[in-house]
Amino acid sequence: MADTLRLSMRQVQRSFASLGTTPTKYLLIKRLEHARKEIDQIIAGRRVELISTIAFEAGFSDLSYFQRTFRRAFGNTPRDYLSGIAERVHIGVEDSATGRGP
Repeated sequence: MADTLRLSMRQVQRSFASLGTTPTKYLLIKRLEHARKEIDQIIAGRRVELISTIAFEAGFSDLSYFQRTFRRAFGNTPRDYLSGIAERVHIGVEDSATGRGP
């Protein structure tokens, strides 16, 4: 990253420190956000994939590590996130179709 930006590694570290993070943590967060967006695509019906495929695409080679970090970041495992959102979307569709509220 430092080479691409033509900065020293220390300059990159200081820049991230001013944001309250490290380059490693920043990249992990971005990878997790990418995975969550792809799971959202499954929920929306635009994608049919296994969560493991999404994890690998986001750069995770260890599924246990992916699940642990996803849970720490978003409060649910990827599977629970997928199930919980799917249930809420399904309930929302039924409620609007029947005119009944929660």
